[in-house]
Amino acid sequence: MLRLHSSVWFGGGMLLFAIALATYWIPTWVITPEHVRVIVLSPDFWPYIVAALLAIGGSTLLAQYYFFTRQTIVALEDDRVAGGNMRILLVAILMAAYYLIMPSLGMVWSSMLAYIAFMAIIRLPRLITSVIVAIALPLLLYAFFDHVAGVPIPQPDFLRLP
Repeated sequence: MLRLHSSVWFGGGMLLFAIALATYWIPTWVITPEHVRVIVLSPDFWPYIVAALLAIGGSTLLAQYYFFTRQTIVALEDDRVAGGNMRILLVAILMAAYYLIMPSLGMVWSSMLAYIAFMAIIRLPRLITSVIVAIALPLLLYAFFDHVAGVPIPQPDFLRLP
């Protein structure tokens, strides 16, 4: 039986998911008004960007395997990481917790906490840089969407951002 490298499976899966997003799920489930003056504010703009990035990522993994990895594989290697299944389970629990705490904490504060928890789960080596990103990125995204794009971001009543 043919055993393919994990890059082929993951890259092919990403590419197929991106195609399904762009051809079926986004046109079916994202409601878009007839005329949007600013294309960046269109409800289907960013989902299509995500689908394009997924397609680029999947294609890159497939190309990387075909041009580089395939030539260097001498024997089949085991791609398992110690504790990998437990990390996947913890990330799934984190996503559920993020969804549940967002109505009470708001999107910005929930995102900060979720990023810090995700950082602990995957054991990022640069702790200080990661904490700075966990705080700065949600604040910068909030500032852009709320003050520049005019898209309101959910916030809690007890600790509102300006």
